[in-house]
Amino acid sequence: MLELGIVDIMAKLARHADPCLRLNGVWALMNMAFQAEEKVKKQIFRVLRLETSLYQLLYDNDVEVTLKALGLVRNLLSTRAHVDYFMSNYGEDIMQVIKGLLENELSSVEVIEQTLCILGNIANGDLSRAFLMNSPDVLKKVLFFLEQGDVRLQISATLCISNLVWNEEEGKTANVGKDMLEAGWLCREECSRRGSTGMPLSGWMATSNKRGQRRRLS
Repeated sequence: MLELGIVDIMAKLARHADPCLRLNGVWALMNMAFQAEEKVKKQIFRVLRLETSLYQLLYDNDVEVTLKALGLVRNLLSTRAHVDYFMSNYGEDIMQVIKGLLENELSSVEVIEQTLCILGNIANGDLSRAFLMNSPDVLKKVLFFLEQGDVRLQISATLCISNLVWNEEEGKTANVGKDMLEAGWLCREECSRRGSTGMPLSGWMATSNKRGQRRRLS
């Protein structure tokens, strides 16, 4: 695919003025990035460029385009080695985009949910998690969405915090602050009490801690 220039063709579609063509272009790139090799992801990121085309897609007027662009970022930031690579090279810019989406009052629940899932992947990286730890404004927004009534946002925020506080190598929670730990546990209890369409969060945590692994949200 790389030799045939498919990435460049799809990226050109993703920049098209027609929203349907933009959607198809970014959708194709999202699928190409899914479980892809690092060289494929690097080319997609290089062609789109975060500060121009990808940024515009993430703030597109068509929410479906925005959601597919977020899905693309989720697929790029998957597997710890890939997450650490992109965050090491573009971490500050990525965190600024995430912060903007979380603080945007016009962001839909679906957009917030996908953005929190990206944060969950960042929290799962060995090096990248430091970017989240050093972003107090973003952490406050995660805690804010923990307290919201929408179970989708509560689950996404809780999984993000679970990845952040769980120190896999040490087999114990990391020192991220008592308030965040308490908030995470309270939210898990509340979500379990209310119930949801999936596994109760208390059950998820029991499974996760038993295995001694963090979860990746992709």
